[in-house]
Amino acid sequence: MLDLSQFRTISFKKRNECAVCQRPLDSPTIQLPDFPVSEIYVDRLIDEKIGFVDQNFHVCIHCGHGQISNIIDPNILYRESYFFRTSMSKTARRSNDFFLTFIQDIIKRKKFKKIFEIGCNDLYLLNSLKSRAAHLIGIDPVLKSDEMNISDKKITVIGDFFENIDLSNFGDYNPSLILSSHTLEHLENPRQFIQLLFEHFNEKSVFIFQFPGFETLVDNYRFDQVFHQHLQYFSLKSIIFLLNELEGELIDFRVNPHHWGSLMVAFKKKSKKQSGNQNEKFLPLCRSFDPEDIRTHYEMFKCQMNFVSQHLTSIYGEKIYGYGAALMLPILAYHLDNDLSCLEGVIDDDVSKHGMYYINLPVKICPMPGLEEIQKSVMLITAVDNTSIILPKALSLNPAKIILPFNSIC
Repeated sequence: MLDLSQFRTISFKKRNECAVCQRPLDSPTIQLPDFPVSEIYVDRLIDEKIGFVDQNFHVCIHCGHGQISNIIDPNILYRESYFFRTSMSKTARRSNDFFLTFIQDIIKRKKFKKIFEIGCNDLYLLNSLKSRAAHLIGIDPVLKSDEMNISDKKITVIGDFFENIDLSNFGDYNPSLILSSHTLEHLENPRQFIQLLFEHFNEKSVFIFQFPGFETLVDNYRFDQVFHQHLQYFSLKSIIFLLNELEGELIDFRVNPHHWGSLMVAFKKKSKKQSGNQNEKFLPLCRSFDPEDIRTHYEMFKCQMNFVSQHLTSIYGEKIYGYGAALMLPILAYHLDNDLSCLEGVIDDDVSKHGMYYINLPVKICPMPGLEEIQKSVMLITAVDNTSIILPKALSLNPAKIILPFNSIC
């Protein structure tokens, strides 16, 4: 049973400097008081207000990096209730297929002595790249105690953090391919992490990472994608700044507009013999961010949320169902300024979620009601990042009305 005591008063440590350029943080660009934790399901309705903590979002005008400053203990955020797996998510699988195409475009026919994936999740990427190396190593602390069950003849799984691993145990590992998918944004000190990688791997090794891109978040007015687990919000400008600082070289980049605006970057350690700065050719593609401009975008986002919230409260005499028990639903509810108690329930196709609740929302996850009831009801799309998948299903059910939280679908 989940221990609720640590969610009543959540402690955090405060960051005062930019994670990329290490300059002092300016005042918050956006303040998020009583901001909910997300991605935590419970098996009963919680009748007290828990799972909230103040948060601040900052934009560094010097290097173009976004970040939150209040850092919650990972042991609270990542626990037995944190059960995201790539193979369980259609959108995550599509994202990694897109990422895999980028990887293949970068490495072409090249094979490596070793392939390392940091934050390997359920080995989806490594299994797709088995032919590219004799030995593949997946590293992910959430897989601790499961290593023997999911390792095989070619793939070794280590349930620990990269910085705790002795790479000499794997023999000669240079040159290697080092992958990381949606991990860098979770790290408190990404600068130190990449510096550590450069200390271990030589200039013939290739690093290919993907993480949510700050530019897309701003352009799409998706400030609901700011949450406690994502400490870092890299822009092209800030990742290039970081590589310049650490003697790294960007090889290429690409954006996946369909999954959190993922920014995919391939880079390597700069050779000591190399002259000039190869990163300069990418600088014309970089954008600068003005905190006032970010606030303007945020106000427009809030206007959209206010419109949807008023739409919900104006519905009279009809039942309302949510569709999609998204991990991020508490964040959407926060910006709607609506605890969603107006919903009869949140429908989800995953039977393992049925009967579950969120730690900080008074709404139950349920199976699909009968067709006759659905056709008399209003449906709110609550898994907004899966709208392109859910909307055709919702339309086929012919509910009385469908409400989309956002007026664009990515």
